[in-house]
Amino acid sequence: MTRHIGGSLLPSADSRTYEIKQGKHGNFQTRALPELDTHGLFFDSGDGHGFQLIASHPNGFSCDELAKRIIDAWEKNNAWTSAKAITQFDYILDCGGIGRKRVRIEDIILLGEQHA
Repeated sequence: MTRHIGGSLLPSADSRTYEIKQGKHGNFQTRALPELDTHGLFFDSGDGHGFQLIASHPNGFSCDELAKRIIDAWEKNNAWTSAKAITQFDYILDCGGIGRKRVRIEDIILLGEQHA
């Protein structure tokens, strides 16, 4: 388990961070990417393409939180929880992370509305 990625003296993840998070429209997994000194959040929509990298950040907890917020948006299917997921994605970008195009992340978040 990689704990100190991104030059932090504090842990940047724990064992729960790396567990697959299952949602009704797909699964997420945060993975350590030590060769890049960061963590990646991967999404599998079940379309046969497997897990695809959608965001990365040195702090694995930030990636894991994005997964949790997207799943919460799917479950509750309201503007407030969708906005919280977008806010977390923006935080990742604002704090040195990278991600797919925002419109792609919004598409993933809005899967709950498309299936309501």
